[in-house]
Amino acid sequence: MKLKKLLFAFLFALPFIQKAGAQVVYCEPTFNNGCFSWNNKEITLDSISWTLGSSDCTISDYTTMGTTLTAGLPTPMEVLNGSWCGVGVWVDFDNNGDFDSTENLYYEYTAGDPQTYSFLITIPPTAVNGDYRMRVIAGWGTDCYTMSANGYGACGVYEYGNFVDFRVTVTGGSVGIDENAKNEFAVFPNPASNRINATIKESMIGSEYTIVDQLGKICSNGKFEQSTSSIDISNLTEGIYILNSGTSKKMFRVVR
Repeated sequence: MKLKKLLFAFLFALPFIQKAGAQVVYCEPTFNNGCFSWNNKEITLDSISWTLGSSDCTISDYTTMGTTLTAGLPTPMEVLNGSWCGVGVWVDFDNNGDFDSTENLYYEYTAGDPQTYSFLITIPPTAVNGDYRMRVIAGWGTDCYTMSANGYGACGVYEYGNFVDFRVTVTGGSVGIDENAKNEFAVFPNPASNRINATIKESMIGSEYTIVDQLGKICSNGKFEQSTSSIDISNLTEGIYILNSGTSKKMFRVVR
């Protein structure tokens, strides 16, 4: 009987043990015709200085290489790509293994063989301080972001190209959601589909709020008209947003 109880307890706990030890599995783009001359050749960003050289262009995980970037500060980046390849750059700010459109920091296509792209990337000021995966895609005949028959997206299907992943540490951004804010400001339900409710203390009635995406773009704004205000978020695409609570300087992460 004791053995049965121990076995039952283990089986009950197993899903939680597996979940606690689970690691994020990242989605990956595919390239139907390979990367022979269609690839990232050189990438520089702050302390990252990467060169493909004679390495296999199908190798993508270079997350042992990384750099530290300050949120809100534009940083020069340069990418040298092979035959007629565009460039796309994403950072997985929610660390969920996917890269959605709000996490794209740059995209461009200019015909050339090879082609050098020099640009600035800016970590959004709403990004929470911490470590993230950055993905750089070289896609033949595409800017890697706009819908194209040649392929698009951080995890899309391309005709030719390759991708490489690095590690980026964000500083100077948000320190996260202030748990003490819950004493004066609460948001529910969260996640939500169409509307969220914000319950505030009386002194905040009449103050303004903003909802921003992960790139710092204001997607919605308004005023708290009463102690419990209903906010329409049906026009937002699925993703993670920050609700700034106006004069109290408190904020909450909202998931739609």
